[in-house]
Amino acid sequence: DEERRIITGAAVLGYRFEPRVLAQTVGCELRSVLAAVRRARNLNLIVDDGATLAPFRFRHAITQETIYAEQLSFDARLTHERILEIVETANGAGTNLDQLAYHAWAAKNDAKTLQYNERAGEAAIRMHGVAEARTYFDRALKVASNVEDEARLLERVGAVAVMQGRSADALDAFEAALPLRRAGGEFEAACELVRAIIVERNNVGEPNPLSLADAFLAECGERLGTAARDPLLALMARLSTARYDFSAARSYLSRLEQPEAMNARGLQNRLIAESEIYLFDGNTAAWHDVTQRLYDLVPELPAFVSAIVLYTLAQSATFIGANAVAERALARLKRIEERWDFGGLAAFGNAVRAQYWLLRGHLDDARTFVERALASEEAYVGRTVLGSVWPQLALATGNDQLAERCFDEHIVQTATETLTPDDTVLLTARAAWLFAHDRAGEAVSLARQAISALKRPSPVAGFTLVVAAELLQEGDLARMPSLLDDALLRDDDIAGRANVMLASAIRERRFGDGSIAASRAANAAILYRRLGWPLYEAHALEESGDVAAAVALYARCAATAHVHRLSGQQKKHASRLSPRERSVAELISGGLANAVIADRLGIGTKTVEKHVASLFMKLDVRSRAEVAAAFTRGDLDRSA
Repeated sequence: DEERRIITGAAVLGYRFEPRVLAQTVGCELRSVLAAVRRARNLNLIVDDGATLAPFRFRHAITQETIYAEQLSFDARLTHERILEIVETANGAGTNLDQLAYHAWAAKNDAKTLQYNERAGEAAIRMHGVAEARTYFDRALKVASNVEDEARLLERVGAVAVMQGRSADALDAFEAALPLRRAGGEFEAACELVRAIIVERNNVGEPNPLSLADAFLAECGERLGTAARDPLLALMARLSTARYDFSAARSYLSRLEQPEAMNARGLQNRLIAESEIYLFDGNTAAWHDVTQRLYDLVPELPAFVSAIVLYTLAQSATFIGANAVAERALARLKRIEERWDFGGLAAFGNAVRAQYWLLRGHLDDARTFVERALASEEAYVGRTVLGSVWPQLALATGNDQLAERCFDEHIVQTATETLTPDDTVLLTARAAWLFAHDRAGEAVSLARQAISALKRPSPVAGFTLVVAAELLQEGDLARMPSLLDDALLRDDDIAGRANVMLASAIRERRFGDGSIAASRAANAAILYRRLGWPLYEAHALEESGDVAAAVALYARCAATAHVHRLSGQQKKHASRLSPRERSVAELISGGLANAVIADRLGIGTKTVEKHVASLFMKLDVRSRAEVAAAFTRGDLDRSA
């Protein structure tokens, strides 16, 4: 019985325990405790692993839990009270916070539960123990007895939920704290909560996340100092750029009273907003200047905010081919991620990495980061990024299984409703996938919807332009002349110019002059080579008629489906071509448009169009460039 009482006391202490504290807990001499522990060890209940602070532990957690559960709850509570007194007396209130927090909570001592668990939560944050901090703050919140304690702890619970990537939990906490701060007349603290709420509302995809901030400023703005109001306006500008509302972003920035006097967190939002405006405008020189300031600011920011800034830098750098900037940001992120677990934010980071390595032609790496992003349970923003990555990756590698795992109908539906330029990339990526899987009607509808949302050919819109040029009809493309005119772009907007050249080459190949198409595609390939985007370069080479070079690039990237499509699909159907079809194929390979071919062969333009359609069907190709490639390689009989 005495040994059972001692081991029961050990179970109340926890999974690990220290024999001297156990002796005090059960009121026994140390030698009696050691004898009981030795007996329990011999029965394989307890392990002596020699740890410095608590050398004994139960062999299995379920053993400790079972022994603990055998007690009356009143007895257990009394024992926890005794342990709390012992730990406080032996170590003071400044050490062993985890034990103090646990035993105060288990003893149902509300005052000490709040005191020790809040302190333990803050200590856990300093030690990067995000999950542990959430447990401590939750315990403290449940016993908070006044408005001030409740508001403060709700804010801490929300902050930890943000670090875990649990935006819905964070929103619940922040929105519960906001009326408490406002009721207490703490408007600057309320302003901080408004900032936190609009970020999380944006993260969960709410359609108008800034409405709360606009209303708050209208009602309470005069009660705020510049130091509180300016950071909120800077954040609103940044979130406006995330939704491509650049006029609103510029308006918010213009209302800043002291734009250079903000603290680091406010300044980083202002700089991100400015960098996104420059990115959209294709002003890469100004973008580089602002992002260098932003990168230099990172050491002054908390780790979580630093990670957000670096992910944002890496993604925007990806869009314009600033590969050195992207890789520097990703390398710095890796060092942060080795120390912290940021849950859903890390999922967004993995999606950004997948996006980057896809453009760089490292498809195996892109697939690895897609898998990591998918592993997160709560990662809405990350999955929206994946929506533009997986169709391209799956089409390049022929991986239908990946497509099935990545497709998210809810995200596609949301994208059709909000229709930002980011959404257009997601929708046209989906359209390309549908078209390749014999769902042309749905594909064209999605592409038409996506292109209607674009106002200018920003670097972000490159894939949208290319897919739209491939799928839409001549009338649709004629209604978007400014999107396909590279003369409207800045000289330093290399990515924008390359994308427009490729898209306009596809339009010319389908509805205009084949020689112009080949020339523009060749020029696009040169620009893509400068950007270091081999998949796009290969596509441009394919459109230019240099299929051998395109195949070599696709093979280097492990884009096996594209290699197979270009290398092996045409030969098996060549023998079915009629002499007239071979003649049309030869003239197509010379870059001639349908009207010129009709004149050369003495037939009508409609008849040429029928022959071209027949060539596409028989050769199992999708473009005139592929027909030309088949002729150039000798897959067709030139003498016919």
